[in-house]
Amino acid sequence: DHFGGASRLLKMFPVREVWTHECARIEAKPEWQDVLATASEKRIAIRDLHRGLVYKENFTFPGEESAFWEIRVLHPDPFVCGETNSESITLRIQGPGGSALFTGDLTVEGEKEILATDIPLQSDIIKLGHHGSKTSSSEAFLEKVHPKIALVSAGKNNRFKHPSKEIVERLKNHHIPMLNTAKVGSITF
Repeated sequence: DHFGGASRLLKMFPVREVWTHECARIEAKPEWQDVLATASEKRIAIRDLHRGLVYKENFTFPGEESAFWEIRVLHPDPFVCGETNSESITLRIQGPGGSALFTGDLTVEGEKEILATDIPLQSDIIKLGHHGSKTSSSEAFLEKVHPKIALVSAGKNNRFKHPSKEIVERLKNHHIPMLNTAKVGSITF
């Protein structure tokens, strides 16, 4: 579901790189193969991300001073090919305004792999895994991340009823407020 419209986006916007996991290159789904073909046609670099990679950039926003930002790849483990969602790219972004954890469709199995490392996870913001599905955002993971706010990227009246009632209740129990794109639209921090 995350690459269904990606080929169209590559044609509409100036894109320098497509970030993926090495194992995803062999994904046979026609929509994904179309993304790879479009990237190749447009000479867009395809970068394989895996745990341990760190990108550091200085950005200057209009009217502001230059700011240092770091993007750290927490998951997937290099050279491990498993179930697609469990191997979802997970990024932690740190900057002058705070930190955010982006989990893609990460499942509890992927969360367990990350928790088994010594990677610092505490982040101000977490984008919940798999649209707030009950297959993600475990108690242990939420405790380790200890976010101030949780974001759910879900469509309005989606057929899966994301976020799940279990996750909404779990967030309430941890006193973590939630914003849902299905209710508030685009979210900017």
